[in-house]
Amino acid sequence: MANISFFFPKKEKGNALALNAGLGNLGVSVMQFLVPIAITASVFGAIGGDAQVTTDGQRLWMQNAGFIWVPFLLVSTTFAWFGMNDIASAKASFAEQAVIFSRKHNWIMCWLYTGTFGSFIGYAAGFPLLMKTEFPEINALQFAFLGPLVGALSRSMTGWISDKWGGGRVTFWVFIGM
Repeated sequence: MANISFFFPKKEKGNALALNAGLGNLGVSVMQFLVPIAITASVFGAIGGDAQVTTDGQRLWMQNAGFIWVPFLLVSTTFAWFGMNDIASAKASFAEQAVIFSRKHNWIMCWLYTGTFGSFIGYAAGFPLLMKTEFPEINALQFAFLGPLVGALSRSMTGWISDKWGGGRVTFWVFIGM
């Protein structure tokens, strides 16, 4: 994500970073939608392994929850390797980069970001459990992806707020809100 900052003027960085992060966070929602489907079939055939059988006789391929990532990772890695626009002039030794460890604002932003993004991931993981306990009559897996979907889309559409009031301030208030 830090690479994106170099390609946009300061007044547009918040929006660019928000689009990148929000669209990247869609992966949580996509997987919460796809994994329950993927574990119900032998998606990867013989290389995917045998199914586990539940007490009621249903066959589940739980390993598909991990294997489903492989095609996405291969495609993303290929696109990043061949299509990423790296900054040729950005060459720094480890010592030159290590200066960030002595900057207090870096540490503050790391804590704020960990709290906000960590909360997003925690809520995304907890949302299905909350739905299952509060609404036992519905199948929570049918709706679990909606929480992270709303979070990711709202993140990608609100970067202009950081452009207007500053990323640090917005991150601080989002941290407090979460």
